Amino acid sequence: MSNDLLDTLFQQITLTTVLEERFGSGRAWPLRVRVAHAQLRQLEELLGDAPYGTFLDCAVRALDQYAASPEPRELPTAHLGRELYRTDIPGTLEESDVAWAVMFGLTMMLPYEEYECVVRAAAEARARDAAQSRSRIELD
Repeated sequence: MSNDLLDTLFQQITLTTVLEERFGSGRAWPLRVRVAHAQLRQLEELLGDAPYGTFLDCAVRALDQYAASPEPRELPTAHLGRELYRTDIPGTLEESDVAWAVMFGLTMMLPYEEYECVVRAAAEARARDAAQSRSRIELD
């Protein structure tokens, strides 16, 4: 099995594991959480490692800005849009637009607390994957 395929499998498992730590067994997740999980996995596959990682960094910063807003009247994706605009994400403008649209859809589907939890879980899974990938490289 190629390293790329193994990395993809590990990434999927890690995201599932981190979400299970927050929401319990995947079989018990509400449909909206299962959809968010699938959307994030697909987004990671379509964007690739570097753009997806940068995108998640932007999403977490946007959540922090949203939480710090005195009166959060905007959707969290308004903050995300500004973060994406300020950040040079590897790839094309189309990739940023698609990633933003997926997150907008998640904000419409998930209550804010679940949206925040899912985004932070995806970022944590990404960090765990990076650490595991470094470990596998050191073993080679």
